[in-house]
Amino acid sequence: LLLRLGRNSLVCNYNLNPTVLYQMIENSEWEPAIHLFDKSVFDDIDVGIFCNPISFGGKKKKDPTVQEQARTWVIKKEDSDRLVTRVEFCQLPLHAAIQYKA
Repeated sequence: LLLRLGRNSLVCNYNLNPTVLYQMIENSEWEPAIHLFDKSVFDDIDVGIFCNPISFGGKKKKDPTVQEQARTWVIKKEDSDRLVTRVEFCQLPLHAAIQYKA
């Protein structure tokens, strides 16, 4: 799998720091995932404080918003000692929602 993500793509490593939104989708936590987008639920707090840092254009970005999490590419690489590491998957939370039959 050859990855060509743009310089301004949001990216996180599945093995180290998947986003909260992605983890909720992966665990079939549909209601909490939906409520992340319900602004009225989070009027007084920043949803980003619950998130792991993601990479934006090669720079770390702490506390991504739920909208940033929704457009963050989650990349899972195989655990290997080889020089070239194979990418197992690269997907957006939308792809995960389809995969996990949201």
